[in-house]
This record gives sequence, structure tokens and C-alpha cells, in this order.
Amino acid sequence: MSGWIFGSANNSKWTQTFHRRKFTFQNPLRQNFKHQKALSALTGLPDSKIHSLIIFTGSATFKTFMPANVTRRAGGVMYIRSFDQQVLSADETSTVLETIRAGRLAPGLATNRQHVKGLRERKRNPACPKCDHLMVKRTAKRGTQAGNQFWGCTAFPKCKGTLPIE
Repeated sequence: MSGWIFGSANNSKWTQTFHRRKFTFQNPLRQNFKHQKALSALTGLPDSKIHSLIIFTGSATFKTFMPANVTRRAGGVMYIRSFDQQVLSADETSTVLETIRAGRLAPGLATNRQHVKGLRERKRNPACPKCDHLMVKRTAKRGTQAGNQFWGCTAFPKCKGTLPIE
């Protein structure tokens, strides 16, 4: 990416400003969260052993504070080297890589179309940002938001994740 990047960990969308034009894109931290959950489900690894790292290539410049795991180019190497404890042994790493290879879908147009179709369906009913369960439309019954609709987690009351309806 090029241009100026604006966003924070809590925003659902980030903004790229390039030649006086603005473009929004999905918050890569949220996108990576979904990837982490999928990887955890596939490999059986606990969330504590899967770390998120977003690396921007190109001439992008961050204009807002970014967490340590959002960086540019060589910053990724520095971030990885900042950890001093081994997460997986060599055998565990081999097992995880083999599991990922075995669970990977065949690359191609059909797989891409299936992926896009799944994303569109999820956009209609998003996944909970806290627990990854599906969300349903709910209506606030009391408080300042009474009568307004929002997305609520289907695992409620165990999970109280919500999202605004855009």
C-alpha cells in the first residue's frame, strides 16, 4: 500500500489517503483475528501460541499510532526477534505445517469464488468479534439506544459481543 494510513485497533475500517483521494479497507487486525481463529480450529493450537503480525509493504506511512504487531517491512523481523521464548518445538512446527498443507483448499478460480461467496454470506450475518459465533439482528429494549437495532452474538448471555448495524 502507498499513501497515508489512518486507523486504530478498535476501528472496523481503516483509511488510505492517496493523491487527495480516500479509500477505506477492512481493519487488518480484525481480519487477522479471523485467520487466527481458523488456524486454531484447524491445528488445535491454543490461541496463546498463534501470534498476529501485519506487515505493510510499499510506501505506506502510518499517520495514527499502530500497535507493535502492525509494521512496515523490516519492522516485522524486529517484532519477531522481540520474542525470546520458543512457542513450538521443531516437531510441533512440522506437524502444524503438515496439518495446514492437508487442510488447504486447492488454489484456483473455484476456490476464490467459494471464498468470496462465503464472505458475502458472513457480511449479511457477521461473526462475533469476541467468540466468532454468528450474530443476529436484535433490538435494544431499554437505555439510550432503546428501539435501535444492532448485531448481537448468538452465544448470548455467555458472550455479550455486539456490533453496530451499518
